[in-house]
Order: sequence, then C-alpha cells, then structure tokens
Amino acid sequence: MCQCGLNACRECRARQLGRDRRKYVFTPELTAALREAYRAPNRPALVAALTRLQRRRPDWPRKAWIAEAQRLGITLVEKRAWTAEDDVYLREAAGRVSLVGMAKKLGRSERCVAARCERLAVSRRARDGYSMTDLQECFGASQQTVQGWRRRGLLGRVRELGGANGDRVADQDVVLFIRRHSSEYDLRRVDQVWFRSMAFGGDV
Repeated sequence: MCQCGLNACRECRARQLGRDRRKYVFTPELTAALREAYRAPNRPALVAALTRLQRRRPDWPRKAWIAEAQRLGITLVEKRAWTAEDDVYLREAAGRVSLVGMAKKLGRSERCVAARCERLAVSRRARDGYSMTDLQECFGASQQTVQGWRRRGLLGRVRELGGANGDRVADQDVVLFIRRHSSEYDLRRVDQVWFRSMAFGGDV
C-alpha cells in the first residue's frame, strides 16, 4: 500500500523512483575518477580500474558505476596502436574471415576492427562474387528488397551454387546494377568505401 492508501499510486511511484536515483550520488570527485577509469587502454584494464573504484564505495554494485558511465556517454576507447602486421592481416583476411573472427584474432573490439578496415579502404564483403546476404550488407538493404531485385532480373545472371557458397552474383553484374539502377538503392545506406571502389574502380 502507498502512503496515500492506494496501490500503485503514480505520485508515490515517482517519489520512490526519486529515492532510488539518489541512492548512488556521484560527486564531482567520483565522476572524475570514473572518467579516468574509462581512459584505460583496453577492456581488462578497465575492469581492473572499476574494481579499484568499487573499493571506494564497497556498498555500491559495479552496475552503478557502469550505469553512470552510460548516462554520461563515457565509453572505452582502445588506445593500442595498430601495427604494420595488423594491417597486413586485415588486408589478407577481410572478405575471407568474419568480423568477429578478425576481432578475436587481433584481440580488439568488432567496432575497432570495422573502423580500421574503413580507414584502410579494405572491403569486408565475401570474395568471388556476392551472395544475397553480401548484397544486403553492401547496399544496406533488406532481404526482401534484394530478393525483389533478383526476381526482376536486375542483378543479371545469378549462379546457383548451393551448399555453403549459396547463390552468387558476379562482380561485373553488381557494377552494372549500380550504374543502371541508381534509383533502386539509397546512397545514404550503402557501404561507402565499397561503393566508391565499385562505382569508380574501372570499366565493365
């Protein structure tokens, strides 16, 4: 029962919510310490830094610190420098190894690896033609949209390979689609690095 004598009183619920929010009050000093913790060079170092912070407020759960960081928009920024060997691996593996696999191999986040591929102008699409899933990712289009292009014959001749390879569209047919059917896709949604290489990378 609420103080007003009613169950689930809106005013009392709001009052309780206010008390919950005041449960973990971050002073400027604690906020500065939290920001400093998120300057860690990698995730293991961040975990260690948060553990040290918890010792300052033993009665606070870790989720309180993480929730405050999210509220403030503080995120971990990986600072480990990219090496020449890392870049060689990305150029060789992109399109053959999944983003998850490359991230695991390099010990980095998927977001970090994707950003590096974009900076190196390395396309992560599968090689030897395009599967329907590849085209969805490259054009930022839905499965229904890509299948519609196929049914209407806009993708040219689709090789039906079956098995793990799936049906594939040749590179030159994708280039022709890009040049002839620009009204079919949204330039704001395409993979920009990939699109430039396909649209301006040479003659068909």
